[in-house]
Amino acid sequence: MSEEPPRKRLRGSNLVNASDKVSNDQLLFFTAIKKNDTKSLSKFLENISSFKININFTSKNHTTALNLAIVANNYELVKRLIDLGANVNLRSLREHTRYVYYNRLPLHLAVHNGQKKIVELLLQNNADVNSVEDHKTALSIAAEQNHFKIAKLLIDSGAEINPSNSVKPLFSAISRSTSMAEYFIKRGADVNAVGKYWYDPQDIDTTALELAIYRQNPAIMQLLIDKKANVNYKSGQDTLLRIAVITGSVKAVKVLLNCDDISVNAVAAPGISALHVDYITSFYKSNNTKNILTALLDAGIDVNQISYRGENVVDYFKRMSLVIKKPVFQHIVKLKAAGLYVCSDILEAVEGTEYASFYSACCLEVQMMKENKILDINFSFYDLLHKSQFVVALALLIVDQNKCLQERLLRRQFTLYGGLIYYRLKKAFYRKKLLVKVDEILFDIFNAHLPDVIKRMIYLYLSKENMSRYYYLIDKRIDAKALVVIGWLNPKRSRDSALFK
Repeated sequence: MSEEPPRKRLRGSNLVNASDKVSNDQLLFFTAIKKNDTKSLSKFLENISSFKININFTSKNHTTALNLAIVANNYELVKRLIDLGANVNLRSLREHTRYVYYNRLPLHLAVHNGQKKIVELLLQNNADVNSVEDHKTALSIAAEQNHFKIAKLLIDSGAEINPSNSVKPLFSAISRSTSMAEYFIKRGADVNAVGKYWYDPQDIDTTALELAIYRQNPAIMQLLIDKKANVNYKSGQDTLLRIAVITGSVKAVKVLLNCDDISVNAVAAPGISALHVDYITSFYKSNNTKNILTALLDAGIDVNQISYRGENVVDYFKRMSLVIKKPVFQHIVKLKAAGLYVCSDILEAVEGTEYASFYSACCLEVQMMKENKILDINFSFYDLLHKSQFVVALALLIVDQNKCLQERLLRRQFTLYGGLIYYRLKKAFYRKKLLVKVDEILFDIFNAHLPDVIKRMIYLYLSKENMSRYYYLIDKRIDAKALVVIGWLNPKRSRDSALFK
């Protein structure tokens, strides 16, 4: 007869069942697992029915033998406990956050600890791969801990890449690993999924791109944008562009501004544009602020907007330091010299002698813009600033974008207006791309090339938003004629003034 393990009472033990008197055997069994006492464990497991032990007993601290074995990284013990009937989906409750095995499902615990072999074992024994605890699935936890191989295993085992009732795994990946985020997208993660990140009832919904902006991670931002993430999503009272400005990240701001379809002047609430940010706050570096403001102004943000305080741009910025307000005031002078619209109240602020020499320099460059044509077309750089994007896009139909859209050369040629010209050209080339795609759609519908005059009349009924939508659908291999059937290409659509902006 084999020797029984010692049965002494453990002083100070908190392994007490709240409803039933816990056996001394149960206490000793738990202690043996925690201390990895192989000798005592082997004696317990050889003939467990002779001891007063419940394999699925939950302690006062809401842990189980299975969770303790996982914490000990004891694969053989985990396997033996499962063979003896341990419940792999036993849900525990939070009582104390000090120990990692509290408030964890066995699968979640093994995933958190990066124990791939144990994860495989649990999955083989019907652990619920999509179980949710603390608003997270095992896949979200794998992403949080950057366990790439385990994440792949979970997805291959049926883990939902876009769960509806928990934190999105892609959200968790954003904060840790570009490669993990890229893999999730490859496996079908929705880059435009909306949900909570912390699951605080007071939190507003977010997107993966918004999280990437807050993390100031341009690489992941660009990855998401390349996969068609919505750059114009509005989060509460903020646009994503304004959030990027608030973070103080020049790179994040420029990544968004370089998106073809970014709406620079969009607002989520009246008077709260990307320009209306408290630039005085301490986390701003003066150089960052100057670069951010310059980028916004070059990209065409409207200086005529009224802030949420009811102030025009002059009143809003006059209380700020010279480093911050100088780019704004100089931009107003540039607009004035180029004959672009600025309201009279704002113009009054730059009428004095302070900006006289700068105004003269602007006028000289404006004259140079009038004299210089865009490559071989009869279209000057001055025309570029004054004509609608639609008209410019039509003129650019015969222009090679790679030869024309070179930011460094443009800024070198036009030291004051180069940024404005670059962003204006970039928007026009995007409109050109949409026009070319619409032309292809029309050919698919009519099975013939329509006369230019007819095509231009059709173009007039399509806003940039319309054309962007068609471009997306055609890119998704949706037949052009089907678009007509479902009403996407309705020739009776009213003329949209946005086309001429």
